[in-house]
Amino acid sequence: MKSKVVFYEAEQGTEEWFRHRMYKATASNFNRICTAKGAFSKQSLAYIDELILEAYQPMYMSMGGFEGNEDTRRGNAYEEVASSWFFNQCSDAVVGREASFATSEEFNHLVGCSADQLIYPSMVSSIGDYTGGLEIKCPKPEVLIKYLREGVLPDAYKAQVHGTMIVLGLKEYNFLAFNTFVQESDGVGLPHFCIKVEWDEYTETLNKALHSFIEEYDRALKNIKSNF
Repeated sequence: MKSKVVFYEAEQGTEEWFRHRMYKATASNFNRICTAKGAFSKQSLAYIDELILEAYQPMYMSMGGFEGNEDTRRGNAYEEVASSWFFNQCSDAVVGREASFATSEEFNHLVGCSADQLIYPSMVSSIGDYTGGLEIKCPKPEVLIKYLREGVLPDAYKAQVHGTMIVLGLKEYNFLAFNTFVQESDGVGLPHFCIKVEWDEYTETLNKALHSFIEEYDRALKNIKSNF
């Protein structure tokens, strides 16, 4: 059964979207809480410090923030094309929708994610009736070929994908590494890599790590507040 999930109406990448994410642990940073091997990350306390700074000094934390790189810019440019390919070639789903930032009541709304696409059984499904989701990446060919050779969810995105399942209360999720260079070379090149990820032992381990992280984060917040 899904915990209550709250969706914050804001387009991904906008100022309002960033504001909703402030001082919340986000799926793209879950690897700083739990490694791909299932160990509690040594970066977790530093991440807690960053989140507390976001809560108390947001302007300071906004200075020099991540503004994207070549891969993320390419991903943003091709996300619509990639999702269309997925729903035409890899999925029996009727419709997909880009999701706004979402948080879960299970973690006191201090943990959240932004799905690239949520999967719905029909065009008229309400926002909470999703049955799956999709994470899209647009790697360089030299990275994509490694994904194709190994045939598994890349470690770099393991915590993000499994963590998004946890936040949204899903038992399966889809990962797509889309070859944008095929689009730019008239279909010549490596195939796309698409894999379905299911809730497993790693998901359980990450779930426990997220709960432990939030407990530690809550203790740290209370300690800071006691000094005012």
